[in-house]
Amino acid sequence: WSNQEYFATQHQILTSRKVAALVVTRLSLHRDAGFINGAAPGTKPSPQILPIDGAAELLRSRISVKPVTDSRLATVSYRDADPERAQRVLSALVDVYVEQNLDSTLDSANKRAEWLGTQLGKLKTELESQEMDLHDFKKTNNLLSVSFDDQSNMLRAEIQQLNTNLTELKTRKEHVASRLAVLQSINPEDPALIPQGELLGNQGLGELRASYIAAKQDVDRLNALGKGENHPDVRSANVTLKSARMALMTELGNIREGVATDLQAVQRELAGVTTLYDSAKSQAMGLNINEVRFTRLRRTKDNTERVFGLVLERSTESGLSKLMPFNNVRVLDRPLKPG
Repeated sequence: WSNQEYFATQHQILTSRKVAALVVTRLSLHRDAGFINGAAPGTKPSPQILPIDGAAELLRSRISVKPVTDSRLATVSYRDADPERAQRVLSALVDVYVEQNLDSTLDSANKRAEWLGTQLGKLKTELESQEMDLHDFKKTNNLLSVSFDDQSNMLRAEIQQLNTNLTELKTRKEHVASRLAVLQSINPEDPALIPQGELLGNQGLGELRASYIAAKQDVDRLNALGKGENHPDVRSANVTLKSARMALMTELGNIREGVATDLQAVQRELAGVTTLYDSAKSQAMGLNINEVRFTRLRRTKDNTERVFGLVLERSTESGLSKLMPFNNVRVLDRPLKPG
């Protein structure tokens, strides 16, 4: 059906007023009295002039187009009393039609090339702008030398290491805090109950504890013998016990201060590592967002680049079409001079 409509359209163009007017103008038929009156050869009709449109309508009334069955050909006929004029007019008619078809093709190609050229310029500007946006984004987010995968791997390793450090520091903090709590729970009136771990780690503390226990046992022994508080031996033993307890408590106080200092140091270190950990997590989140934005910018740039390539290809094809015009209409047999 599309072919039938196309050929029917071409037949109408062959017999159109536009083509006829161009033939009339080319051959000056509107001033040809023989053409206007349909005069036979040898006759001399009186001079006569018609408007170009009028002469074109007269020409159209003498033209007929018949399609050739089972083909893409058509037979164009022209009726006239003068064989030579008939041949001349019909030759001009088919030539004008072929030229008009070529002009229409070239005009379409020119318009297409002009439109494609405009679009190509816009796309080129847009593509260059998007490329600069992509470059600026990479520069701003320090992505010129290190890829997203490399940065992500480095951050992942950093977060894992910081997480390990946090676990170790938290464990150490709990250990030091527990040790400090035990030391603070020692009864200052009877500091004999000291954790074994403290005694094993501090020989001097063990000796002071032993001296305290020995002094206490000595006082208890004297009390068991019934000697009163004012007895010289009891008073001497109490002085020795008091001195041993003070020495032991002083050492325990020093140990507690050292453990408290360690606890503060661990807490400060834990706070610092926590800050680094939170910062690394924040950087990882920011990297994910930047990757999404970068992917969006790159996808937009790639789409524009792809469209630019298609338009450039079509523009090149249109340029070649202008350089090598193609006419899909041709004359198979030139008009013969009728007998």
